[in-house]
Amino acid sequence: MMHKSALLGLALASSVLVGCAGKTTAPEQYSGFLADYSQLQPLEAASGEPVLRWVADGFDVNNYASIMVEPVCFHPKPQPSEQVSAQVIDDICRYSQQRLTAELAKVRPIVQQASSDTLVVRAALTAVTTANEEWQPYEVVPVTLVVAGAMIAAGKRDQQVSLYFESEAVDGGTSQPMLRAVRKAFGENLSNKDAQLTLNDVKPVINRVTRDARLVLQ
Repeated sequence: MMHKSALLGLALASSVLVGCAGKTTAPEQYSGFLADYSQLQPLEAASGEPVLRWVADGFDVNNYASIMVEPVCFHPKPQPSEQVSAQVIDDICRYSQQRLTAELAKVRPIVQQASSDTLVVRAALTAVTTANEEWQPYEVVPVTLVVAGAMIAAGKRDQQVSLYFESEAVDGGTSQPMLRAVRKAFGENLSNKDAQLTLNDVKPVINRVTRDARLVLQ
């Protein structure tokens, strides 16, 4: 008969396996930042990571002479927590705006006011979450599951950081949407549930997402 501690470990492990986050944003996680999510299709970003995207028929970036980037921040505005401070929230917004603007400036000149030949880009971070890191295949063996389950109970397992992004590009003359995208991306793991999130933990993922945004338009 299996020892009680082993049964407890397997039960904890099973609950994590069932609750593991997927690689894309689930419909119940949509923020409402976009007016319509119904046409999104699963695709692969230039970085090879999964993304949900819709592109209007006939969309051609060559029809636009400039790009305007609206302010990037969280939607809805999150409440600071023990792991994510108000300062870090502001830092993430500021860095996301800087990187998106810098990347899109490689496609078209950036302007501060839209005209009929401007592509207007709206983007928001819709969540930043920390959760127990996803199980790797080599961990799915009874002895390791018991140990990993105990680490979860003790709060010592790495915390996986996820950022959620939603964005759209609209025609500056008609206000018609040309492109919409929803993205879930992963940052650096925190060492445990008490570790503080910093901007450096998410810089690499913001860099990847904004670079992919540029490549969609080139």
